Amino acid sequence: MFWHFIGLRWRLMLLILAAVLPAFLLVFYSTFEQRREASESAQREALKIAQTVAEGHRVTSSSVRQMLTGLSTLAEIPDAQSAGACNKMMANILRFSSDYANAGVALSNGDVVCSALPLPGPVNVADRAYFQRAVATREFSIGDYQVGRIVAKRGIHFGYPLLNADKQIWGVVFVLLDLARLN
Repeated sequence: MFWHFIGLRWRLMLLILAAVLPAFLLVFYSTFEQRREASESAQREALKIAQTVAEGHRVTSSSVRQMLTGLSTLAEIPDAQSAGACNKMMANILRFSSDYANAGVALSNGDVVCSALPLPGPVNVADRAYFQRAVATREFSIGDYQVGRIVAKRGIHFGYPLLNADKQIWGVVFVLLDLARLN
């Protein structure tokens, strides 16, 4: 009965619409699925990149820890107050590794007495997180992102406590990881 009131032109249009509508729905659904898959793929790739970066940071942190632990046992470090041999040893660290912007030794009060780079004047690092953590925990410490006081480069400081024969902290050996190399 309904078809009697509709003209031939409208019937043809409804027939074409019935034929084309599934194709439009299929295109819409396919586009939606492709966007969802692309989003999931981007998330997987971002996770892989984050895991790779995290592994690189873990390896870097581990190698810095080993280096600082080794430095804390060297004969030149306890003689840091004379500074000559200590400065030379720290300068060699920079010469053989481009990863670091500076290396040095600070006394338990935070005064830097040894540095790979020349000191611009009296430098105290007692307020730096890496120094405070190394003294408080008596273990390897990682500082915050900041600009170094001796060399004006952005980086992350790592510290390791120096203990005397009585197991008292007399200083902290440190390095500044140059973040420019991470770019």
